[in-house]
Amino acid sequence: MPDQDIAQPAKREPRFTIPSRTDWHTYAAVLYGVILLVWLSTESTNMILTSFLGVGAAFGVLGLGIMHRYGGRVLSFHRWVAMMVGLGAAVGLGATAMTFFLMLFKNVQHAHVVPDFPWEMVSLIWLRAPAWTVAGALVGAAIGLLRLAFFDSSDTGADPALEAE
Repeated sequence: MPDQDIAQPAKREPRFTIPSRTDWHTYAAVLYGVILLVWLSTESTNMILTSFLGVGAAFGVLGLGIMHRYGGRVLSFHRWVAMMVGLGAAVGLGATAMTFFLMLFKNVQHAHVVPDFPWEMVSLIWLRAPAWTVAGALVGAAIGLLRLAFFDSSDTGADPALEAE
């Protein structure tokens, strides 16, 4: 049986590593805080901008927390996609809460007779929570599956520079 003597290269099972938190992540968080402080000082009542700032804050808080607690851990494909779906859903739900608190804090900080964001608008943001949670979960699933699409199964994990020597 000559076909059995030919060794086939083994395909690697997809494994994904959660990145560890670095100083650059901390600098990015500080920069985002400065952006929020600048936004708070303006008279902006743009709901789209406020929503994007809420999404960014939720993503930053959850991302930094995951990298701090789980950074460096290696996950299988199934756990990677499940984690991305869960993280996306948490970002979607967290975006609702962050947007609510950003609007509330801006109203309290400015203390106008007519608030920057009417109370009806602030309270109705919670009606978006289910849609934002589902949207976040779908975006998380898409990111997890895209990462798999670009996974190179022929990569042995060896350093090509060392193999050339």
